[in-house]
Amino acid sequence: MDLAAAHERNRPNEGRTANRYLKSVVAVWGDGALHDAWQTAPNGGWSGWASLAGHDLHGEVTLGQNAGGRLEAFVVGGDGVVYNRWQLGPNGQGGWSDWSSLRDPSLPRIADLAAANGADGRLFVFLMQSNGALSYRAQAGPNAGWAAPVHLQGHDLLALRGGAQSGWSA
Repeated sequence: MDLAAAHERNRPNEGRTANRYLKSVVAVWGDGALHDAWQTAPNGGWSGWASLAGHDLHGEVTLGQNAGGRLEAFVVGGDGVVYNRWQLGPNGQGGWSDWSSLRDPSLPRIADLAAANGADGRLFVFLMQSNGALSYRAQAGPNAGWAAPVHLQGHDLLALRGGAQSGWSA
């Protein structure tokens, strides 16, 4: 697997699926699109890179895992809005959904993001706004749609990095 192409724009991010072996690596490439490679068997080889489309995507991709074990990828678009795609079935069976937006009028441009799993099975996405304030969006229930943003305020944050832990609760 050629990770050099993934590093052309961003650091790749990896996720494990329901059966817990390394399944998917995602990265935004220099073409501004999201790309994915996956393990073909437990402890086995890897697929080639496949495009998950998108355009003008920026920043690093963050991966979360839905209650059913499906991976969900989140990335910021050039317009400062968070976009996401999710696996249609456990362990990547059925491919990925179309792009969806987490746009909300109460959110200004997003500069960085991180995902965490809640103790109740919901997925949380923490959003650092371009003004350095922090908000989050959570699934309304496990594997459900997204509730309205919660604004935690703050200012002058520089970045969010992998510190979000499983079991977080609102």
